Amino acid sequence: MPDAAWACTPPLKSTCRGTRSWRDGLSQTTVRSIAQDERGFVWCATEDGLNRFDGEEFHVYRHDRSDPGSLPGNQVRALHLDAAGDLWVATEGGGVGRWTQATDAFERFAHDPSDPNTLAGNYTRAVLRDAEGLVWIAVRDAGLDRLDPESGEITHFRHDPILPGTLGTDNVFALLESSDGTLWIGADDGLYSFDRDTGAFAYVSLRKNGKPTRVHALFEDRSGVLWVGSRGTGLYRYSPATGKTVRYRHNSKDPGSINDNTVQRILEDRLGNLWIGTPLGLDRFRPDSGTFQHFVPEDPEVTGSGSITSLFEDESGVLWVGTELGGVSRWMDAGSDVDGDGDSELERYGVD
Repeated sequence: MPDAAWACTPPLKSTCRGTRSWRDGLSQTTVRSIAQDERGFVWCATEDGLNRFDGEEFHVYRHDRSDPGSLPGNQVRALHLDAAGDLWVATEGGGVGRWTQATDAFERFAHDPSDPNTLAGNYTRAVLRDAEGLVWIAVRDAGLDRLDPESGEITHFRHDPILPGTLGTDNVFALLESSDGTLWIGADDGLYSFDRDTGAFAYVSLRKNGKPTRVHALFEDRSGVLWVGSRGTGLYRYSPATGKTVRYRHNSKDPGSINDNTVQRILEDRLGNLWIGTPLGLDRFRPDSGTFQHFVPEDPEVTGSGSITSLFEDESGVLWVGTELGGVSRWMDAGSDVDGDGDSELERYGVD
């Protein structure tokens, strides 16, 4: 990848004044997930290792067959930092790992075909540790697993066409625990909630015609509203309190509509701005007008496809934007620069 910034710069042409770029050691330029630990380190999940940023440079964790405490797999799909400060890492092909600060090593949870009390598969898409301490893991083509880290017990939740209250599919993409403790599941056929008392899943219909919605992203805003990102059918605003759903779709005749009907990432920043990552770039939703402000790449040859694959706001209010093949960028004062007056600053990180 060429060492060039997102030239004052995509996706932030209208809003950034100063941009900088480093040859700084990011191990690979597709960043799927971002998290920040209690010491301030920022972790970036890539297709070739897990990167820890200390404010100056990246330290890269990779899988090593000879080291059982190494990263379980190099293709990292998702990160989750739990209340204890442990980092949970979902990988493609290596199962799930738990990194602890005390050991600076990973405990691996993987599939063993001879042992039913292991993960249902090693290709994992999402991971979340809930308020009760249980870890939920989305396994590709194998449903949802629940791990009790204390006992090591694993419970498998699979689609069963005969048994009511099961998932309607074994393809799960997104997990969210809302502020009231409800577990939400984004799947290939739509949105589900999980009843912890009965162990049953309830399907939430997002479309008036009842057609399935492929859910790839979930986020709860400060008012308790769920924002649901789909593949191909737009962005949904769902209120669990009222059951009301509002859908936002791209309209080629309306420049204020969302830039694409596939929504990959959603984030609300501390100022209440809602950020939407799509394959075509970054949108900022303005609830007062119901319109979307677009930030798109000027030069995909330099910045990558412009596809937004992760969004994160760090403890200082900086917005991190991870892309497919374009590295990761930090946008200073992104939320406060509402009118695009050029007072914010963008920094981009790529590979050596």
